[in-house]
Amino acid sequence: MRQGFLPPLSRLRGAAPALAVLAAIGAVAALVAFGGETYFRLRVAAGMKPYTPFLDLHAVMSAIECAHRGIDVYVTNPCDEYGRRHIYSPLWLRLPALLSDPALLPVFGLGLALSFALALFWLPAAPRGRSEAAMLLAVVSPVTAFALERANLDLLIFLLVVPGAMLLARTSALRFVGHGLFLVGGLLKFYPLALLALLLRERPHVLFALVLVAAAILRATLGTFGDETRQAISNIPIQAVFWGSFAAHNLPRGVMQLTASPLLAGLALAAGLAVAALAAWRLARMPGLRADLAMLPDETKTLLLVAGLLVAACFLAGENIDYRAILLLPALPGLLALPAASHAGWIAALLMWEPALRRVVANFAPDTLDHPSAPRLLLWGVQQLAWWWLVAVLVVLVLAQLRNAPGLALLRPWATGRPGRR
Repeated sequence: MRQGFLPPLSRLRGAAPALAVLAAIGAVAALVAFGGETYFRLRVAAGMKPYTPFLDLHAVMSAIECAHRGIDVYVTNPCDEYGRRHIYSPLWLRLPALLSDPALLPVFGLGLALSFALALFWLPAAPRGRSEAAMLLAVVSPVTAFALERANLDLLIFLLVVPGAMLLARTSALRFVGHGLFLVGGLLKFYPLALLALLLRERPHVLFALVLVAAAILRATLGTFGDETRQAISNIPIQAVFWGSFAAHNLPRGVMQLTASPLLAGLALAAGLAVAALAAWRLARMPGLRADLAMLPDETKTLLLVAGLLVAACFLAGENIDYRAILLLPALPGLLALPAASHAGWIAALLMWEPALRRVVANFAPDTLDHPSAPRLLLWGVQQLAWWWLVAVLVVLVLAQLRNAPGLALLRPWATGRPGRR
């Protein structure tokens, strides 16, 4: 059931999302280039600040510029338009100074956006019918637009995850290149290191070899840049709990902020865990889930595994700005193709439109100085519980694919102690 690395003609029916993104990029690029102040007026009319495009990429390039001037960008960054301190890997600061030329920002930003759109061509097509609509809805969502407009480095992680997952679906040594792409992503933006867990899918001798290589690379990197890495991580800002982020701790943190009651915050966390347990139980007991999962094409199944693991790890381990939800896109074709999990695909698509609904609600029911309005709180609560449900579904599907991983067999006492048993 393995597919070729290049997209076959049969996949062209799934090209609508990529074509829609390409068209949107072209329209916005023309508006910025020839529309004068229209682009910024439209942002203000939509309730957004009149930021220039590719703001996050500018932060990285400006950090490179100031670092080459000898400025400690973990403390201050006067080269950045907004004075943002460096929050990414120290490896970015070792890039050549010529890459920090402000004149290159539109080139790099547009190149990153176009590369993302082209990568969408390689995603498997969603099943025909309503699932195609869900896929298109997610791809053209405000979350995607936010990532593209900022030229955030999550786009680069997307560009490593998609080919990495496709290579991991191969039965040849190309899988090692896939693991290498995940490691590169982790060295550049930390959180993709969670994908090293997929080394468990390799045979024991290969697993040990790859773990040793990855450990040696990480040790050398942290040994050289350990202090800088800690400074970068400490600079990562804490996001507003009621606006623009998703994380497991958001639900209890938000209730704690509203009520100052540890008991109520604990109950909020319990509610999230209860929703996750219900989602996991419901999915795990679905008849035919394993058979349906096994019938998925290898690339679709591996994209679901990789993106599901990455998004679940991000949700459970830390805080994530809205645009990181673009990492759900590679998982969507698999989610939508599984009858037992197709509802989770729709939840993912709708969550990627939540920022737009949030702004509409905020316009009709503005927040007070003390706390968000009641409609905003209701929307926030629904969003938080929807994330708990979605992540639980992803975790079940990831574990279902990893349950027979050779690396996990090494952890079972009976695997080596009782021949003939598995």
